[in-house]
Amino acid sequence: MEGLEERFILDITNNKRTHIVLLDYDADNEVYRFKVSNVRTLWTTYELPVPIDAAPAFSEYIKSADHQELLQSAQWGIVDDCAQILQITFTLPDGRSYTYSR
Repeated sequence: MEGLEERFILDITNNKRTHIVLLDYDADNEVYRFKVSNVRTLWTTYELPVPIDAAPAFSEYIKSADHQELLQSAQWGIVDDCAQILQITFTLPDGRSYTYSR
């Protein structure tokens, strides 16, 4: 069993078809909801705090971001028998950063 978690997470993050799907923006709570797609066991919805004035720039950033690089830089763990992001930071070209943390 040792090393299986790490191999499973590497399989997810190295899969070229795995990407971040931006869902809706909740303006009242100033959070973007997102999921990681193409991972059968990972359809958790994450909420990333993004101020309302930065929401359009963040949306544009996600469209052109290197999703594999982002997913490889994230901290992962097994939660409720599923691989899940524990922490991920998104840094926009202008230097603003937004971090999801479980």
